[in-house]
Amino acid sequence: MTTPPVLNSDILSAADSRLTLAPKVLARFWRKVDIKSKDECWQWHGTITSGYGVFAITSKHSVRAHRVAYELLVGPIPDSMVSDHLCRNRSCCNPNHIDIVSNKENVLRGIGPTAINGQKVTCKHGHPFSEENTRTFPQGNGLMRICKTCALERTRKWREKLKQQSASLAG
Repeated sequence: MTTPPVLNSDILSAADSRLTLAPKVLARFWRKVDIKSKDECWQWHGTITSGYGVFAITSKHSVRAHRVAYELLVGPIPDSMVSDHLCRNRSCCNPNHIDIVSNKENVLRGIGPTAINGQKVTCKHGHPFSEENTRTFPQGNGLMRICKTCALERTRKWREKLKQQSASLAG
């Protein structure tokens, strides 16, 4: 492990007025970061939870290590924003690998079902997810997209089935 890049009191105080750490706490933090070049991941060598490095500032206050590194070296992360690991390595503390984005942007950049579905430009039958052909409605914490062409086809089939059932009951 090497020493942290350009960490003097002027840079720290200018970077973030919210995050002020005592020199002993700062030294303890940087001892757990394997600092390499600006292009390489800076691996966290402390507690890992769900893949993310966790740093205990005090016995009762822990934060994600990459957020501490970012705020110390770059500046504050607005409350409405989250950090996105561009390197996809959750335990990386290199601020050059972290992009500050909205939670929505972070989810859509990911590899989970929401990101996969958000990238789709057509429904499973090949109809475009265009403004004219897409209906959205709230579901959970986000929006669900429905292809209007497919919805009309489902409704048509359902009505045909109802007609057939009522004809067989009447006949």
